[in-house]
Amino acid sequence: MSSRYGLTMLGEGVATQQLSMQEIANLAQVERAAVTMWRSRYPATSARPFPDPISTDPVRFEASAVAAWLSTTGLGNNPEAPLETALHADTFRRVTAAPGAASALLLAHHLLGEPTADLDPDEATQRLGALRPGQAYGPSIVDESVLDEVALSAAFRDHDLRKTVDELAEAAYSGAGALDRLVETFTDRDGPWATEALTDAARELLGGVVAELHRAHPRVVVPEGPGGLLLAGSLVDHLDECERPTLHLQTSTLATDADRAGWRRLAAHEFPIAAPDVASSETGGGKLHLLLRQDVRRPKDLTDDVERLLVELGSDDLLLVVGPAQVLTERDGRHVRSPLLAPAPDYAAPLRYAARLPKGLSRFGGRRRLALWVFGRPESHWTVVGAHGDARLDAAVRSAITADVIVSVSPARDVAAHAFRTSSVRETLRFVRQAALTAPAARVTPAVLGGERVARLWALRDALPDAHPTDPLAGVDLIATEAPSPQTVALADAVPGLAADIAGVRIADEHLGPLAAGAAGVVGPAEIRDPASVGRRGIDRLVLERVAPRARPTEPGDVVYVPTGVPAAFVDEDGGHVVLAPARILRCSEGSGGRRLLPAVVAVDVAAQTGGDRLAWQLRTAPAERADDLTAVLARSAERRRQLVRALRTLDDVERQLVDGVVDGALHVSLTPSVPSQSPTPKAAR
Repeated sequence: MSSRYGLTMLGEGVATQQLSMQEIANLAQVERAAVTMWRSRYPATSARPFPDPISTDPVRFEASAVAAWLSTTGLGNNPEAPLETALHADTFRRVTAAPGAASALLLAHHLLGEPTADLDPDEATQRLGALRPGQAYGPSIVDESVLDEVALSAAFRDHDLRKTVDELAEAAYSGAGALDRLVETFTDRDGPWATEALTDAARELLGGVVAELHRAHPRVVVPEGPGGLLLAGSLVDHLDECERPTLHLQTSTLATDADRAGWRRLAAHEFPIAAPDVASSETGGGKLHLLLRQDVRRPKDLTDDVERLLVELGSDDLLLVVGPAQVLTERDGRHVRSPLLAPAPDYAAPLRYAARLPKGLSRFGGRRRLALWVFGRPESHWTVVGAHGDARLDAAVRSAITADVIVSVSPARDVAAHAFRTSSVRETLRFVRQAALTAPAARVTPAVLGGERVARLWALRDALPDAHPTDPLAGVDLIATEAPSPQTVALADAVPGLAADIAGVRIADEHLGPLAAGAAGVVGPAEIRDPASVGRRGIDRLVLERVAPRARPTEPGDVVYVPTGVPAAFVDEDGGHVVLAPARILRCSEGSGGRRLLPAVVAVDVAAQTGGDRLAWQLRTAPAERADDLTAVLARSAERRRQLVRALRTLDDVERQLVDGVVDGALHVSLTPSVPSQSPTPKAAR
């Protein structure tokens, strides 16, 4: 039979803890596939058989048997697995089903330092009130809003829950450890905080930023909503016990049992928690507001929250905002953020830092990209703009982002002295009016003198094969000039002014075949990485009209590129090809300014990229007055390349016919050393 907690009752009422296969993987700290492999590799006939399931629908295993097997075999990555079984079995599910009462008991267990099962409820409540938790660390802290004596008294009356809490606290070595585990489940896929869940890399990055902001200038930390509690909770792993900042409690952040459990976890880790009526002057010199909103149904909801906080922002306060890049930095969000950032012609919000963050930070957001804003220091007139959306989030990048954020809210002399690696400084009033809140990072490249460029070109020309009719440099005057720094533009900013970015179409392989009459040539990632293979595959035009009626063929001069994996690109000189996703088309236009994108230059720049965030790719622009001449020279070079490719293909065919003829016996080859340059004379077969 089963109890109301889902425990199987065996024998004389003894409860058997159960584990699913995913819970076994969590306990052993391995992937789910490893448990499946263990079951097949260690069958019942082996020397150390994997435990048989005690139920098959769903598949469940006896926790003690699994723990004993892990201990005997030494498999998995958690040597403490036998001691931590309760944190993954039915006992823990009992706690997650009642996070409000369970978190209150776990906090009480931590504060009292002893099990709760045998305590008298009234006496325990009085002892907790007398402790005034956090008194030794700062203000009088865990008030009735966090500890909630009513909820605590009700929890103490549930004797079974008290026993469960004590068991979990023992397995986690403390009530605080069990609270950590409980709050972690809130960001599971079906958890109450799932919409704001961050990956481990995101918690490491954002937790480090918040921690360093506190270290640079201690402030009262004010979490805004569940997302703010997530960011505040990341401080547990980034600050020592002696560095705990005071947290400002707002009643709006106690809306759910999960929110209250989040606050109780922070209280268990000795964070001073100031009651709502405690003025900031009593707890510190300013406030650091933390706002994280990923699941934004209406972009205006996010900007309204930011606007509300900006109105209350003091001269020493900071506001850190994490949200979808589509709203905070990209062109699509301009209409909703402009009234917030630039409400008047001569006024801009005190935006000190803006950046589109590297990918892979939203846990359940799919391909959602996050961005970061930091507001503060209203007397400043600059904004530090991060350009690391295409970076790989390693320790060096995290350190660079954190340092740039700290400098952005520092005095002007610190900004002038700072060596920015992946950021640049812009005047706020002009920057916030841009269509996209991006700017290329300053890159230091070795200067190349014009005379050196000319010498290299002529040396390379002399190295080309002789006696060829197409010389790309024939009739070209090369004049050496002083070389300024190259001017680049992010792909996100180039569209639509300088180019059009067109997605490829998805067509199943079954519709493709060798290029034949009446078919359209196709270009996919394989052709882009091997341009010599263009013209081998195609699709019947009638089939194309049926399976991809909106496919847009390339035009002569289009850049066809693949942004996934290792970026690659080439210029389609002929046009008329169907581009297969994930490949895309970049169609350069004349533009309206003094700079242009040239297809040949774009193809080279795309192929030189190292990251997969195509919107952050930096593309070099050329002066408009030199574009036509350069295009003509590059067209000559492309024509000569095509001639050489055709010659190489002909040479391949010659070798193939020669080899096949000799192997088949249809040809007899004899070498005439005296006349090696003469063409062979065909002889009739005997």
